Amino acid sequence: MRTSRLSLLLVVLTTPTLSVATPPEPRVETTDAPSKEVPETPTADGSDAAVIIEPAETVIRKAHQALKDERYRDATELLTRAASSSPDDPDLQNELGVALFQQRAFKAAALAFARATKLRPQAPNPWMNLATALRLSGEAKRAAAAYHTYLQLRPMDVHAIYGLALAFLDFADYDKSEKTLVVAERLCDDDDVTEGLPGGSDAAEALLPRIARARERIALERTELGKPVAERADARRLRGDLQGALVLYDQAVMEAPKDLDLLVRRGRTRAAMQELEGARMDYESALAIDPRHPAALDALKALGQP
Repeated sequence: MRTSRLSLLLVVLTTPTLSVATPPEPRVETTDAPSKEVPETPTADGSDAAVIIEPAETVIRKAHQALKDERYRDATELLTRAASSSPDDPDLQNELGVALFQQRAFKAAALAFARATKLRPQAPNPWMNLATALRLSGEAKRAAAAYHTYLQLRPMDVHAIYGLALAFLDFADYDKSEKTLVVAERLCDDDDVTEGLPGGSDAAEALLPRIARARERIALERTELGKPVAERADARRLRGDLQGALVLYDQAVMEAPKDLDLLVRRGRTRAAMQELEGARMDYESALAIDPRHPAALDALKALGQP
């Protein structure tokens, strides 16, 4: 039975072509490496004094406590300083990505995770984190590639297989998404496979209703094929699939870059996802074409802009 499951898994994952409602927690990479110190850096006033040297593990421990206390900015600032002082430390880069991810700054998090994967390419967790951050920032094809790399390191991780299915779904490869969901569903029922994964068998079993919802989304989106891209994006947004809507809005804006209402709708979607800078750019792009566009003015005002 396991041989047939593995064969099916390989068929899905070796194909050359390449929304979760609540983003999964990014994974912390732990190693047995010796304690590393963050090197000295000059002070802001240019004096010869240096900042206090702390091992990277101490910085990470403080950042973890800050995140636990929901002091996200403190954690980010602490890790940013440490990562700047020690740019070749993959643990610091991964932890910085975790802090940014917790603030839904998915694109910035993806950059940090990408640096971590380059510095330590055989560490699996940064690849999983990178894939999730890329998917949630709308880069579904790059996310699929990162999931593939992660699954070469941990081929039976049902969470990653489910994430890969969502990435396929995000760029409308429904056949691959369905096949990958089948693999994830079968592995969720195998305690021997799932007990060693984060959260164990219980967490894997909790994926089953989400797999069912992904199948419902596939069926629904297939009924929408043939409709204008902007209309499909609007439909996804109305039913709460903000990530899926954003993917289609990006495509629609490429086709009609001067459609001001479309820019505003994409901006509102980004704002709902807490991607405030992207939302601001959309509203300002609309106002650059028509400075009196009422919807863009109202939306920009809602972001707290003059």
